[in-house]
Amino acid sequence: MSDAQWTPLLVGLVIAVVVGGMGGLVLALRRRRTCEASEDEPAPATAPAATHDPFVHGSLQDKRQALRRRGRPVDVLVKDPELEQPPVRATVLDRSVGGLRILAEQPFEVGTRLNLRVAHAPEMIPWVRIEVKNRLDVSHGCELGCKFVQTPPASVLWLFG
Repeated sequence: MSDAQWTPLLVGLVIAVVVGGMGGLVLALRRRRTCEASEDEPAPATAPAATHDPFVHGSLQDKRQALRRRGRPVDVLVKDPELEQPPVRATVLDRSVGGLRILAEQPFEVGTRLNLRVAHAPEMIPWVRIEVKNRLDVSHGCELGCKFVQTPPASVLWLFG
């Protein structure tokens, strides 16, 4: 190989070494500053344990007990068992083992216990008891965060998507 062929390779190698060295230096300075700052300031009393992993144990701030997942929208019927009114149409927006988020045509108050069932389900499928935990009025209805009063069997949960 001639010198003309080696020159670009050597220049690239020198640049890579210089950039890598500067990156290592910057990281070392950041670590040192972080260690010095943590030694100067006492840890807050509410600091989470060093062994807490949010990917394993979940967030310390999140109240959710189960993973929420989206899916295809599922039409459901919602009714207040204390009122003798026909069911209201709603749509399941996301779901978890612990509950559902639905978009309802009619607003329901937080704390209300409702019965819910998939709209196309046969009559033999039982109504599921839910409690409204939060409510958000939107332009096209009312989004309700609902918790199952008692977790329904898996065969019924699958109907919600």
